[in-house]
Order: sequence, then structure tokens, then C-alpha cells
Amino acid sequence: MRFHWGAQGRNEEALVIFRKGPELDPLSAIIRTNIGFHQAGLGRFDEARKTFERSIEMHPGQKFAYQGMATFHAGARGRTTAIKKRFACILRSFVTR
Repeated sequence: MRFHWGAQGRNEEALVIFRKGPELDPLSAIIRTNIGFHQAGLGRFDEARKTFERSIEMHPGQKFAYQGMATFHAGARGRTTAIKKRFACILRSFVTR
């Protein structure tokens, strides 16, 4: 769902659903990573960074959280459009697999 909704620009809808996840499974790093990708898709980069960091703290082997952090850091210096495009590409790459 994360990748399909993000690729369709439906990040706000996905966030509403994924934000319920930590209530159901507070130890799930992948749920938090999903939240981070959707926050980034909406341009909420500070929130996304914190969410990815929390996901990595919870589960250091969670590779998607690292991917989100790497993309965030690569474009964090005032290049909002570039970051959004990069996250869109990441989301599309998972949809086509």
C-alpha cells in the first residue's frame, strides 16, 4: 500500500492509515519507515528525518529507513523539489517490482 499510494500522490491518505500502526505494533520499525516516506512525500522533511531515525534506532537492520535517510541527507539543503522527486522514484521502483 505504501508504494502504490505514494506513487499515486496519496501520501496524506496513507499517513492517516499508517499512523494507526504504532498503536497496533509499537515495536514495528517498518511501520515507522512507511510513515517517514509519506511524510517526505508531503514535504514534511523534518518529521520524516525524525521518523527514519527512530526506525533505525528500533531496528538497525531496517534497510528502507537508511534509504530514506540517505535520500533526505542528499538533498536536505534547500532542494525540496529534488527530494520529492527522489522519493517518488523510490516509490515507483517498488511498485514495478
